[in-house]
Amino acid sequence: MPEMYLLNEIAMMRVGFTENEIRAVPSVRRGKIARENAEAFLSNYYRHVEETPYYDHLTFDTADAFMEFYRYGHKCCGIARILGEQDKAIEAVVEVVHAEVQRRIREFGFFELSKRISIFECREPMNA
Repeated sequence: MPEMYLLNEIAMMRVGFTENEIRAVPSVRRGKIARENAEAFLSNYYRHVEETPYYDHLTFDTADAFMEFYRYGHKCCGIARILGEQDKAIEAVVEVVHAEVQRRIREFGFFELSKRISIFECREPMNA
């Protein structure tokens, strides 16, 4: 959902985060295994790894629905993990994100995130 991460980064810039602080926040979903690193990770265990991508989108018709997804479902794209849940700077970012999402909903009637999901087919385990 690159639109959400970009909006988060822009909001951080607007409220005065430093470049180093912005770089410390994920720009994509991170974890031990995520779509961005799955093929390389799985190739350590399987001789054949094939990705089948699917493209979808999430559409929000209210800013509040998106904000719940952004704030609680995605922890403000990782800001809370870095700054702590109660940091006042998070509230400033949330306000900027909320205002921008509201603006886009007024202008277009919805706010949309593109989403790429992949299924990985793994064959021939390395230890078999």
